[in-house]
Amino acid sequence: MTTLGQKFSYPNEVDEVVGRFVEICIDHFKTDDLGVLLIGSASRGELSWSDNKEGLCIYSDIEFLIVVPKKQLCCLATFEAEVSRLNASLRLGSRFKIDYVVNSWDSIPKLEKRIIIFDSKQCGIEYGSKEVAPLLPEVTRKNINFKELNDVLLHRMKALLNDVPVSIFSDSSGEKEFCMSIAKNALDLTTWLHPYEARSLVFGFANRVGALEDLDGDSVFWKYFKADDINFLRECLAVRRGSDKNYKVANMLARYISLYESGIGYCKEVNSIDSGRGLDEPLVSAGLFWEYSLRRRLKEAYLIFINFNIFSLRILMANIFMPRKGKQITFCFSMIKALIFHLQERDGDFGRQVTLSKQLLERFISVEDIDSRNAIKCWLSLRSNYAKINRVLI
Repeated sequence: MTTLGQKFSYPNEVDEVVGRFVEICIDHFKTDDLGVLLIGSASRGELSWSDNKEGLCIYSDIEFLIVVPKKQLCCLATFEAEVSRLNASLRLGSRFKIDYVVNSWDSIPKLEKRIIIFDSKQCGIEYGSKEVAPLLPEVTRKNINFKELNDVLLHRMKALLNDVPVSIFSDSSGEKEFCMSIAKNALDLTTWLHPYEARSLVFGFANRVGALEDLDGDSVFWKYFKADDINFLRECLAVRRGSDKNYKVANMLARYISLYESGIGYCKEVNSIDSGRGLDEPLVSAGLFWEYSLRRRLKEAYLIFINFNIFSLRILMANIFMPRKGKQITFCFSMIKALIFHLQERDGDFGRQVTLSKQLLERFISVEDIDSRNAIKCWLSLRSNYAKINRVLI
């Protein structure tokens, strides 16, 4: 079998990690009907990594779809513990981990028609005793879940906000890693938007950048984006591939936020939403994002109740029954804009944007321990407070 190193020029450690994970799957499940499908960026040849004086650092998770007979779904605790020990033993950077989901064979053809399923069917790499990819549902522009696709916007905002190094407020350490995060999250705009007007779905960031660039001149896309935006996405591809060009965080971050602001305008138009309406409006949020999956809402309601101490009663009830993804996106946008002001040394604008961010966060969580007299400490406290709900709100 061709190794990942041979196929994609990955470091040997990537194949070693994959091999150790597959061994855990085989030893734990002990079945001839075991599916182990490598999915995500590693399977597409788009894993992000660098090798520097600190050693190998991998910036992308390595993700798997595990499939077993239904009767084995009830004994996953030991498997989770073994994978946790493996993750703890790896020294491949603070952001890296092995991620996975376990399904039964009869559930695979019924999986939600999402972009990750499309990518997995096209690019997934088999390591199990039984193939998974042929059983995955066909995903096309006609049947894809666009609301779940729009959720990419929230996921990218949260991921980027989480990746901001504390050191950025005092020195330049961590800038290279943060530029990698900006590039990764910027490129996911192609995942989010390309299905709307593409002739057909394509996999991989490079292919999606090309698909957007090839759209007809009279497409809605070109009302909101310019050739320079495509050039920026190509620069982001170079950053992911390990370009040693000296990219400036402030410039990349400003271009990132501009790109996503254009993306929001585009998304509103193709979904027939008035451009003047905010994402934080309940009807807009409910109209664009995957807010009301019953199974998801019930799980979230349970998580909210057992973590009730981080919400007031009024906010708790609103989080259970009202749309809130648009509110979260608006908060994350505000925090990233504040960071740009700080990097541009616009102290007054930074302070005002941080104050606005605090007001936005207070709409869906009780904010505590905020030192409003120091804008940097306030920004960091707001991020810490927001991180509390990431384990609660899906």
